[in-house]
Amino acid sequence: MSKAIRFAALLAVCCITQTAYSQDVQLGRDEQGEVISARYGGKLGFRATRLRQFPRLETLYVDYGLALTADDLDYLATLSSLQEIEFGFAGVSSEYVTINADLAPLAKLTQLRSLVLCKEKMQDDDLKFVAALPRLEYLEFNGDTNPEGEKGPAVTDRAAEYLGKAPALKHLIIEGFPTLSDKFVDQVTAGVPGLEHFDVTSPAMTDESLRMLAERCERLRWLDMSVPQVTDDGVRHLAAAKNLEMLWIDSPQLTKDCVAAVAELKKLRHLELTVPTIDDQDVGTLVALPQLEILALRRPPLTDQQFAKFRQHAALESAFLNGRQLSKEETLQTVAALPRLRHLTLYGNERLQAVVGQVLAARRPATD
Repeated sequence: MSKAIRFAALLAVCCITQTAYSQDVQLGRDEQGEVISARYGGKLGFRATRLRQFPRLETLYVDYGLALTADDLDYLATLSSLQEIEFGFAGVSSEYVTINADLAPLAKLTQLRSLVLCKEKMQDDDLKFVAALPRLEYLEFNGDTNPEGEKGPAVTDRAAEYLGKAPALKHLIIEGFPTLSDKFVDQVTAGVPGLEHFDVTSPAMTDESLRMLAERCERLRWLDMSVPQVTDDGVRHLAAAKNLEMLWIDSPQLTKDCVAAVAELKKLRHLELTVPTIDDQDVGTLVALPQLEILALRRPPLTDQQFAKFRQHAALESAFLNGRQLSKEETLQTVAALPRLRHLTLYGNERLQAVVGQVLAARRPATD
């Protein structure tokens, strides 16, 4: 979950302090009245916020569109109690913060556990300070902030020199489309074998990256990769990653032959494979995954008989399927046999999608 969303939820339940500088800062308090979070959206500079007067301040969100100076970072570095910071929003919309200074002072924030860094014109040395953060577990950043098709500053394989020295790193999420290669994965996994979550889109990574992740990161639980060079062999390497709970692999090179590789991943809860076709045996492999809750097979058109096999899988909660060949009667019978199903997207069959949508809407509590 984005820190921005968590912060909004926090403000919903906390008392908001209105002070002389409330136009720049919103404060969130815990049940004891202590200030534990702040959202900065002003232009007067961090020094004017006087946030240092709150010794239990743990979370800071910096609005996108702002420009920070060297003095701002120097002041931020004195907020030693901070555990979470989000600069802008590093998701699909890429809402940047402009930082016209070296980020090195942030190395002083040794209590920091979570960092989201959506910095305009991001490049390798912006991440150098990360190596000095002994408790950092969650890191999310935009690896390429250039307009589509344009060249400019971007994160490269060299950034792994810093990321591979962050000893506590568990979650590494890289937004955008940086050209990172197997060399990047090699250095990161060699230095951070405790990695549990890796999320990246890169045109240069190959099956070798998946092999290193599976063999070196025994705690790997979440893997989300859009990697057009990865083949069935890459997915086969992941059969060794027994703790995987979420696997999303997007590659035009995948075929139905990779499906068998997930058979031993008994902890899988979320799965997407961009295979173009699938047969009855493959469907049986997926149905046999005991904890599967979310399934995405957007490309292969399922038959009624194949979809009906999921009637044996009562744990399924959400599915994104190619529904071009599905009939109304058989589909509704399958939906009726899945008591936990709350969402079903059927690509290529708008009429059936509308009918199924009404059925599932009736299942949802009024508070949904």
